[in-house]
Amino acid sequence: MDNPQGTVRRSYSTSELMNYRSVPRRLIKPDRDVLERLKGLEILNYRRSRSGKKKNKTHRISRKQIGVNPSNLIYPKRCNILSNFAENVICLTVNCRSLVKKDVLVGQMLREQNVDFAILTETWYSDEKQYQFETSDLNQNGYKISVSNRQNRIGGGVALSCRSSIKMRKLFSGTKSCFEYGIWQLVFKSITINCIGIYRPPSLATPNQFVNEFFQFLEDIVPKYSNLIIMGDFNLYIEENSNAISESNNSLEALGLIQHVDFPTHIHGRSLDLVITEFTNGVDLVSSEAEDEVKTIINKLQCKSCELDILPTKVLKSFLSELLPVITKLVNLSLSQGVFPLRWKQAVVRPLLKKACLELIYSNYRPVSNLSFLSKLIEKCALYRLNEHVKDHDLLPTNQSAYRQFHSCESALLRLVNDILDGMEHQEVTAMIAVDLSAAFDTVDHSILIKVLEYQYGVNGTALKWIDSYLRPRSCRVNVSSTTSSERQLECSVPQGSCLGPWLYLVYAGTLFDIIPPSITVYGFADDHTANKRFVPTLTNEMIAIRDLQDCAVHINTWMNSNKLKMNNAKTEFILFGSRQPTL
Repeated sequence: MDNPQGTVRRSYSTSELMNYRSVPRRLIKPDRDVLERLKGLEILNYRRSRSGKKKNKTHRISRKQIGVNPSNLIYPKRCNILSNFAENVICLTVNCRSLVKKDVLVGQMLREQNVDFAILTETWYSDEKQYQFETSDLNQNGYKISVSNRQNRIGGGVALSCRSSIKMRKLFSGTKSCFEYGIWQLVFKSITINCIGIYRPPSLATPNQFVNEFFQFLEDIVPKYSNLIIMGDFNLYIEENSNAISESNNSLEALGLIQHVDFPTHIHGRSLDLVITEFTNGVDLVSSEAEDEVKTIINKLQCKSCELDILPTKVLKSFLSELLPVITKLVNLSLSQGVFPLRWKQAVVRPLLKKACLELIYSNYRPVSNLSFLSKLIEKCALYRLNEHVKDHDLLPTNQSAYRQFHSCESALLRLVNDILDGMEHQEVTAMIAVDLSAAFDTVDHSILIKVLEYQYGVNGTALKWIDSYLRPRSCRVNVSSTTSSERQLECSVPQGSCLGPWLYLVYAGTLFDIIPPSITVYGFADDHTANKRFVPTLTNEMIAIRDLQDCAVHINTWMNSNKLKMNNAKTEFILFGSRQPTL
């Protein structure tokens, strides 16, 4: 808007405008145009008295006024999606039900979750009121927004908000008879992503009609663009065994796409918001093992034998040159066909005391599985491939130690002690919860583990089939003092004493890091974890830190229950670390 000659333009920051919410009317002296805009944004909403005069009234933010019900706000759940991207990208999809009044809340969530870009549905923006999204919190403070507004009627709308440093270009937007969409191109340092935002109003069409129109739309889009991410509110109950869901899954597979969300995204427990990407081959266990590679692995394995071995390991290594072609063929057959031989899934379990000084009771023994040599050989070959896959895509949590290169007990202790000492250097206290699990390896649920491998680690096809075959069915016999029990089938657990079992447990336990709030630092070593919160020692800060750790403990307990793990209350402790001496 041009300024008339002789007038001065006054600029208002977002914080100044927001402060007008709690300032009495008599103290507010902005221009008339500014007042009208504030009223349009519903920041100011004065009520007139019966005599027609305005009352001097202090206005505060209320739940009713801003249209936000905090009980409906769900902490976003994170899942790792394997893709062909050369760098890690954090994205989010949120159904907002009006960004006009919730832009500050959503913007705060993007910053807290360190989100690179987000698809926002039901924005309720309109082209007639451009100032609503131009002055939005999602269009400043390090982020920018591009909108695709619903035409000719209120409601709906799709938007994309991303970091200001990311190059963004809106390619197309529009409305089909069953859904609204927007297509954006995002340019990162090493990859260009084409993102499609979808919002389907549930009342416009039946699920079958939507599925038919949506996949006709995708048949035109998929051949034109690479590195696709399709996100939004689809309002489809993907848990249902209906014709629409079945047709949707078949069509995704035919187009080379995969849907990743397998948890509730709605407060009432339904999965309505979906994330779809191009299918990736993930880890490959099928490639043939060269004899030299198998020979190297055999020579590195310890020369131990088990009563399950037909041929003692020492004899096998002595005649390795003659047996190597046959052993290599066995390894390749197992990995290529996705089958782990049933005979090699048997174990002889010998209970070992955890520490020599402990009391001779059941809880102080560790059930170590003795497996055949060939079983451990094939596990090791597969583990090499899986470790390469995880390292290339940086899938395991950084602070999860044990059973990984450069992540030993010493490195875990160094991180933890350094964090505590650094807090003392800055006159801070560290509050810590030390959590221990009971029989963690023995309670791993196979079905949950397979889903984690598929949806968060990108293991699929023959590789996933091989791991499933490795896990179930398994059996064991217990040997104590030369006495062996009868065989028993194992319905859960990963074998301790195996090459692959500890790695699978890390994958299983790694999902814990996804539910920890950003203000809490977690360190893990095998089945032991610590949750830390640093704070300046004042009464208020102490209460806040304790409250945050209590909430974190609730999150951890909920995660354990959903993953069929059990907390060891006897070994779970709360500790405060600090220094009484001031730092010079």
